Amino acid sequence: MTDDQMKHHLNAARMAEFRRQAKSDQAFAFCDEVMEMTTAYETDQKLRTRKRSKTATEAFRRSIEAILGDLMNHAGNEDAAGFMYRSTKHSAFTKTCCAARAFEYLCTDLWVSWDLVEHKPGFARWDSFGDGDGRDYIDHAKAGRYRATPLLREIAQRHGITPETATQHFAKVETIATPVEVKGLPENGKGEMVNGHWKPKGKQKRIVPPKSPKYLAAVEEVLGINEFVGQFSYSLEEPPEFKRAFQNGHDPTFDFDAGGRLYCVSAQNYQTMPSQERRSLTIDGEPVVEVDVSSSQLAIFYALLHGYDQPNGDYYDVFGEDGATIDRDVVKRVIVAALGNGKMPSRWPTGLKDQYESKTDMTLGDAYRLKDVVSAIGRKHPILSRLDPNDAPWASLQYHEAEAIIATMIELRDCFECVSLPVHDSLLVQERNAELTKDILGRQYHRHFGLTPSVTVKR
Repeated sequence: MTDDQMKHHLNAARMAEFRRQAKSDQAFAFCDEVMEMTTAYETDQKLRTRKRSKTATEAFRRSIEAILGDLMNHAGNEDAAGFMYRSTKHSAFTKTCCAARAFEYLCTDLWVSWDLVEHKPGFARWDSFGDGDGRDYIDHAKAGRYRATPLLREIAQRHGITPETATQHFAKVETIATPVEVKGLPENGKGEMVNGHWKPKGKQKRIVPPKSPKYLAAVEEVLGINEFVGQFSYSLEEPPEFKRAFQNGHDPTFDFDAGGRLYCVSAQNYQTMPSQERRSLTIDGEPVVEVDVSSSQLAIFYALLHGYDQPNGDYYDVFGEDGATIDRDVVKRVIVAALGNGKMPSRWPTGLKDQYESKTDMTLGDAYRLKDVVSAIGRKHPILSRLDPNDAPWASLQYHEAEAIIATMIELRDCFECVSLPVHDSLLVQERNAELTKDILGRQYHRHFGLTPSVTVKR
């Protein structure tokens, strides 16, 4: 084949969508054989330091099915000589059945070395365009090309699968749930903070997010977190998986900078467990601890709103006019409600009366007057006088908090191979990683906000 002929074939390649999964007995058997070859080789060569969890194995299997389905389907494209193309950018794998890391591992490395896949690397040509700004730009680029080798096609043939029949054996999956969602106001525009969480009064609108670089980066980030978390075992029904939920998508100025917490979407949600039950969990058979940032959002509020000195000690350590300490949980709930609604509450936050009575066997109204508690909090935290009900800071504070928490999770993963599970302003980690997590979490808060937070380890 001449160079010009090969160039024509490579240019005629179509994109691999990676949205096919095995549907016939023959396809399942074909994928079984290739997966068993792959995992047996990994075990024999000691390529992995830990065995894949059930969830990670299932995800790896989905990737293998997606890759094999497209390789066999595109093998029938005679004009492209069986080649297909696919970018290796992780953001290009959203809404597919294939993980970017699995594709790179199999189709640019392992299966290539076995002569199951032929790989033609992509390229990018850079040019300054004479703009004189000192920066180069991609002038022309081609994604890598891939095709099934005769050996892979022979294995498929043994199971009755040919390029002509590939679509009969591998069905296309039309949609894959996104790990990032954007919510707007409920239709009536109303809501309130309950136990530190925004509760819409009415059906909350789902916003179709713009496929901006920030959106794609968030998707890639969550997929990477889920992939890593899935490699460990837990005393849960299944390894946790997460989505990232942004808020205020109705706002014309929205730029993925409101809300953004990680929420567990697995069947058994550890985030909603009582704190003591949550801390009784295990990761790889080891007990966990909860590394918590005290008064996280109030501390961030101080950091973002310049001109106020951060108070010393516990932010929720507030005294009444008589010098007596006000119950810490009462102070915390009132402050959380204030940050959520953009003003000090005029009535006790939802559920606080029952919570206080259950804890103390006393009636909250008999113990405190709300206006006295609000006044005492105002003396301790004059910054709260800057709250504006038309611009409540809760969504912004959640976003900044989530950024620091996620940055800590990623540093633990990438630098130390330590898994962590978020609980909004805290992280569950194996007990042996408690001090490491405490140090990194403190440094990330200092890097993001210039403050040194109070970080505690709860067992």
